[in-house]
Amino acid sequence: METTGIMSAVYQATLWIMRLALLNLYWILFSVAGLFLFGVFPATAAMLAIIRKWLYRETDIPIFKTFAGYFRKEIIKSNIVGYMTLAIGAVLYIDYRFFMMSENAVLQGLGMILFVAFLFFILTSLYIFPIFVHLDVKGFHVIKKAFMMMIINPIPTLMMIFGLLGYYFIMSRLQGLLPLYGASLFGFINMISCYFAFRKVQEKQTHYQERHTA
Repeated sequence: METTGIMSAVYQATLWIMRLALLNLYWILFSVAGLFLFGVFPATAAMLAIIRKWLYRETDIPIFKTFAGYFRKEIIKSNIVGYMTLAIGAVLYIDYRFFMMSENAVLQGLGMILFVAFLFFILTSLYIFPIFVHLDVKGFHVIKKAFMMMIINPIPTLMMIFGLLGYYFIMSRLQGLLPLYGASLFGFINMISCYFAFRKVQEKQTHYQERHTA
């Protein structure tokens, strides 16, 4: 019985390793197909959409067909959200650098406030594409929803931070894994942390509804 359990665990682990390698390959191919400028964001959205399905136990989906379908469907909207996110992050960072170059103490104080805002925005950005593929919200509403999700879910956010630090530690020492799992492993850590946040919010909503319908 114990041997059967071990073999089953090994099989499941091998299956996930293969899935993530294949998903990473599709992310690279579709990013290249979109000349990176127009391919990275829809490829990332498609990758996270598939990981989301796996987490919700939809593991029998055809990966390539599902990936390609989502890529085509969300190519415009995902690029809008992606470049909007980059623009906001760039403005915050440039303003921070500008104020910190000043010798004026007040301006440097504003620079530190902008630095904190930039850090919060980085954490918010980790929720943006998971929310994009999980909820029916688009454009700037995705960023607003991502900020709220990050604020009200400190434990999943900490899970994400420590998971991504672990990811960085592994990839910086085993750089040969980057072509195989660079994007998909990052996406998996990102999405599984958001999955716990989504479930927590859903449980609160269900509890609230039960209290007010009883």
